[in-house]
Amino acid sequence: MTSKTRISFIILLISSQMAFAQSKWDKMIEKAEASYYIGDYAKANKNLAKFNKKASKKLGKQNEYTPTYFTLLAKYKLAAGQVLDFETNIQNAISASITLHQQESKQHGTLLLKIAELYNLNGAYQKASETLENSKSILDKTANFDKSTEAKWSLLKAETFGGQGYYNEAISLLKKNEAHFAGRALRQETFVDDNGNLKSRRLSSEEAEERFNEYAHFATLLAKVYGEQGNLISADSAFVGATTWIDRNLGSTSLAYIRNQLYHAKVLIDNGNENLPKELEFSRNLNSLKARHKASHYIAVELYEEYLKQLLGSNNSARYLNTKLEFEKMINSNFQKGSIYSARLKAVDFDAKKSKDKTRNLESDAMNMLTNPQGLPRNNVTTIRINQFLYDLAIQQKKYTNAENYLKAIIDIKKELYGDKVPVTHLARIHLANFYVDNTNKLTEAAEIYKESFDNSVEKEIGAWHKDHLDILNHIATLYELTDKYKEATAALDKASDVSRSKYDDKDYQYGVELDNIAKLQIKLGAYEKAEENLNKSLTILEEFRKDEEKKAYLIRAIETQATLFGIKGMFDEAQGALDRSAKMISKSSLTGFDELNTAKELSSLFILLGKYSTTENLLTGLIRDYEKLYGSNSLRLIEPLVNMGQLKLAEGDYTNAEKIALKVNGLAREVYGEQSTKTAPTQKLLSDIYYTIGDYDKAQVYIQRAIDSQQKQFGRNHIEVAKSISQLALIRFHKKDDPVVVEKLLVEARDIMGTKLGKDNPQYADILKNVAVLNISQKKYVEAFSSLTQAENIWRTKTGSKNNINAASIYSLTGDVYYQLKNYSKAEEFYNQSKAIYEKSFSRSHPEYVKVLSKLSKVYYMEKDYKRAKRNIEEALANYEDFLKRYFPALSEREKAKYWNTIKPDFEFYNTLAFGQLDDFRDLSGKVYNYQLLTKALLLSSSIKMKERILNSQDEDLKASYNNWVQKKELLTNALSMSTQQLTENEIDPGALGNEVEKLEKELSLKSELFSQDFENKRITYENVQKSLGKNDVAMEMVRYRYFDHVFTDSVIYVALYLRNDNARPKAVEFPNGNFMETRYFKYYRNSIISKVADQYSYSVFWEPVQSKIGQYSTLFLSPDGVYNQINLEAIPTPDGRYIIDNSNIVIVSNTKDLYLKKIKSKSEGSSNTATMFGNPTFYITASNNGNIPALPGTEKEVEELQQLLNKQGWKTSEYTESNASEEQVKEVDSPKIFHIATHGFYTPDNTADDMIAENEAEQTENPLLKTGLLLKGAGDLLDKTKYNYNIESGILTAYEAMSLNLDKTDLVVLSACETGLGEIANGEGVYGLQRAFLVAGAKTLIMSMFKVDDAATQKLILNFYRKWLSSGNLRQSFIDAKKELRTEYPDPIYWGAFMMIGLDTVPQ
Repeated sequence: MTSKTRISFIILLISSQMAFAQSKWDKMIEKAEASYYIGDYAKANKNLAKFNKKASKKLGKQNEYTPTYFTLLAKYKLAAGQVLDFETNIQNAISASITLHQQESKQHGTLLLKIAELYNLNGAYQKASETLENSKSILDKTANFDKSTEAKWSLLKAETFGGQGYYNEAISLLKKNEAHFAGRALRQETFVDDNGNLKSRRLSSEEAEERFNEYAHFATLLAKVYGEQGNLISADSAFVGATTWIDRNLGSTSLAYIRNQLYHAKVLIDNGNENLPKELEFSRNLNSLKARHKASHYIAVELYEEYLKQLLGSNNSARYLNTKLEFEKMINSNFQKGSIYSARLKAVDFDAKKSKDKTRNLESDAMNMLTNPQGLPRNNVTTIRINQFLYDLAIQQKKYTNAENYLKAIIDIKKELYGDKVPVTHLARIHLANFYVDNTNKLTEAAEIYKESFDNSVEKEIGAWHKDHLDILNHIATLYELTDKYKEATAALDKASDVSRSKYDDKDYQYGVELDNIAKLQIKLGAYEKAEENLNKSLTILEEFRKDEEKKAYLIRAIETQATLFGIKGMFDEAQGALDRSAKMISKSSLTGFDELNTAKELSSLFILLGKYSTTENLLTGLIRDYEKLYGSNSLRLIEPLVNMGQLKLAEGDYTNAEKIALKVNGLAREVYGEQSTKTAPTQKLLSDIYYTIGDYDKAQVYIQRAIDSQQKQFGRNHIEVAKSISQLALIRFHKKDDPVVVEKLLVEARDIMGTKLGKDNPQYADILKNVAVLNISQKKYVEAFSSLTQAENIWRTKTGSKNNINAASIYSLTGDVYYQLKNYSKAEEFYNQSKAIYEKSFSRSHPEYVKVLSKLSKVYYMEKDYKRAKRNIEEALANYEDFLKRYFPALSEREKAKYWNTIKPDFEFYNTLAFGQLDDFRDLSGKVYNYQLLTKALLLSSSIKMKERILNSQDEDLKASYNNWVQKKELLTNALSMSTQQLTENEIDPGALGNEVEKLEKELSLKSELFSQDFENKRITYENVQKSLGKNDVAMEMVRYRYFDHVFTDSVIYVALYLRNDNARPKAVEFPNGNFMETRYFKYYRNSIISKVADQYSYSVFWEPVQSKIGQYSTLFLSPDGVYNQINLEAIPTPDGRYIIDNSNIVIVSNTKDLYLKKIKSKSEGSSNTATMFGNPTFYITASNNGNIPALPGTEKEVEELQQLLNKQGWKTSEYTESNASEEQVKEVDSPKIFHIATHGFYTPDNTADDMIAENEAEQTENPLLKTGLLLKGAGDLLDKTKYNYNIESGILTAYEAMSLNLDKTDLVVLSACETGLGEIANGEGVYGLQRAFLVAGAKTLIMSMFKVDDAATQKLILNFYRKWLSSGNLRQSFIDAKKELRTEYPDPIYWGAFMMIGLDTVPQ
């Protein structure tokens, strides 16, 4: 091929009128073009400069050749890699053309065609497109857009379309002009002359070669567009056809042939073909090019680059290094410093270093190229490549913020080069969406990108086999799976499966990789059969590549997927085998870029199933730490590992940390996915499992129901995750004592779903069988229970090959339960011991499940009369419970503390049966029972008081602010509970969410307050400590109430009074065996005797005489009551000598006798100054008449006035609030006065569902009892006319729940001069849930209250006399007793004075 054929298009740019005169200039241009053609760009530029110098001198600086000169300068500089002045030269050419030829001229339109070709060559397709449209417009207007020009224009436009990703338009345009180019590609053509005769002529070799090159360009471009579109069959056919034609007509060393081979090879490599056919090898074509062209040709540069990348992929380091040095030498020899080819070489070398994991300084080196370009413009294909390298490096180094920025930079460059809305730029946005799906929480943004860029653009242009299509489909399927669109995810997977099946050979490793990807998603979707089918195919393919170090990672990932599936199917031995194999393969290989974090995430669930808790914890700890570092603490990628960690902590019995993790991950999941999502469901199930374990069945049911709603919405009812949740719901409802028929129906449904989906030999089926057995045992269906447990045990044994699997422990424990219920104690002991051994081996002797088995064994030994072993086992269990209370209580809300305490309290009761029945044999038992009373009596009350004390006494202002926030939210919650649905909507209040927020705040406060606990609080207090705190003649007594145990807890209630003196002796016991009668018949008799003013003949002998006869004389008796003793005033019981107990005994009521020790060692805190706040005679009716059901209390106003005068005389500062000023709002403003006195009506609404208000409350409470008792204040009458139960719909009643939040932390005395202020619900071992508890929690040291309705006049006399005596003597307790004794002279019956009790240790006014 001669150089003349290469300049014909340039010559067209020159005016025909000057052809003769310019022949000299044409030859000079032709000489420059000849150098350009062979790739000698330095010479081409030199010749062009020489031409310009002479032409400018001869023809003037601005002449007919000026547009041509600048166009050629742009082309030569571009080919030489000097691209910074490219656009300047182009614009100079355009300006010169407009000046010389005018803008609307044929010459200018033709020039624009050439410029568009250069833009295409430079990859600036947006400008090429604009230039082509401008050219066409000009040529159309000048009637010069003939068929030949249109064909050339179409070829350039098709190339532009292809570069922008408009493949359909490009192909359509090329097909439209195929006949034109094919018809011209001849050596001889036929034509019709001017006379109409048909003639033929032979073309000159130059003209024929030009036409052949045009057709070669057309054919190669068509094949290239097909390839880039992903229409690989058409591409291959087009490439092969073009190759044959070009070889025949232009030769295998022609540029057209080499260009065709280059593009064909690139399409094959882009689509995963690693081994090129010999004729397409880059080295072969590079040598062919060098035969007729210089090695510096721009196509040679591209061949070098592609060859080096191929060598990198094949790991041929020696050849890579030699070729790189050859390439580098060629660049240095042929191109000036600052050439873009130096940057392109560096870009290749970056990839080489990255692939060899030599990444030090790589990022800074690459960034330096972008910030200090030295010949590299920002908007250039090479800049894209460098940013792509930086992105790949950032992903490898897990620098995800940087990675996102690099992708966005690529998008920005492509917008400038290719256009904002073109498919190629949209494809760059899709890569960003893929990144979002893989590495961020930006799922909404990803979804929007897929819709706009894929659905509306790219998908319409690409073929099924496009190089990115499968990856896009996989990511879209993942996005759908992540966002609960399972139907769409399945459809995307099916499409991906079809594409991969058609694209790849069934032995291609890429097909195996895609099948593994599909199987992973199918496992998440629950399509296990399809997953297994695809996984088996994947493994069969990838096994053939096990010796290929580069592809071994794909096989390892597939094996780990198989292990996960084995685990779900319960094939644990097989799962373990797969894990062992993958670990061995990893240890023997030198894999780089292996995503060990993702592997850890995928396998942690399996490890938990396998009982590998230690391994799993290490794995998850590192995984969570790394994920938080890489993705941030709010990444959705943390959800699965955090759920697994929560499950692990729960399995280990670490309830505190399990709940912390569960709440954290639930909040994260709700933030990312919302409340109702299958991704949030595992966090809800985890919370349910935790609350179930600690006995909070109400919350457990709430969370498991939320999980079921989410799962069922997406999966339908017949899904294994739904089945697991249904089974858990059934178990929760069982423990809530719901209808057994409903529970059984749920269990059977769950069992059948699991059996259908996974088979009846699956361990998850076995877990449901265990739950069925629990129900059967409760219903005494022991045969059915044995059947379920035997089947469950066989499943686990078959799957694990060992009887010692952790999952068998619970089966053995339940089997022991069946034998225990059958009273076959020896068999029960056998199975309990098997269970115990597994728990001890798998966990420790402090694990909650181990402790439960200890408790069960102790009862077996007790029934076998082996009291020594019974004692040893139950004491070990109780010692663990003591530790649990220290560890778990700080992280629980008050309600949760009560729930948890109820789960372990029965074992303390059982210990009482054992102890009090064996006191003669085990001398230490009375002391141990007393110590457990010190630990557990009023446990919940003590915890609440301590929390508030610690917070308010701390110096942590943030903590105090949190406390005040909690108090405010509690008040808002009490109001919210009273609002109508409409009111809640109008005020945008969600009571459920607010309740959760209040409880969460309370838990945080409780936990943080532990930081301020004192050493003496953490010390174990014993009866010896209490003993040493007593005076010489004092007695401390713990009243103990318990149910008698005989195989099970019976209805028989026993009271035991354990008492101490300061004599170094062990506690002594006084037993009251008829506790049932005491709580029912005799308690009612006691109250009726007082209210009806009749002689009480039994109360002394029943409630007090057994104690009095044992303890004899004493100065003061410090009594911690329990059960019925919380509801009676011992002082008001008549004695046989015609007097009352008050006359012979000084009884001080305390919540727990350990308060004696604590009061003694605590430093006296600085109290309030002598201030008193008093309330009396509230205006009960404001809007209604004063003739309501609640009588006014004018006497209490007088009481307040007299008390004010009395205190003022003693120098006290007082505040009084009566009538309309005695409001609930004013009470809540009280700021810790030394005396808080309130004279009004009290109220108590007993639980209508209970036959007896002091009956044992083992079931869950549906209402907060502190909301059912309170004090009536201003407007209370109006409020009670509106409601009989909801006391917070408006102001007027201060409930006990609200009173707990009053600021009384420095208040020495609270006097509730009102009726029935001591009543409330009894929680055995915990005291009265009412105003008594509320004011103690609020901070009051001592409390005076009434147990039944009182006479107003008598009450006023009693209270005022008490104050006079106290202010005079300073003895609080004695003043109260003396005041009651004096009142008896005027009002002898206990109905007048016996209602009032003082609780708490004495305080002395300052």
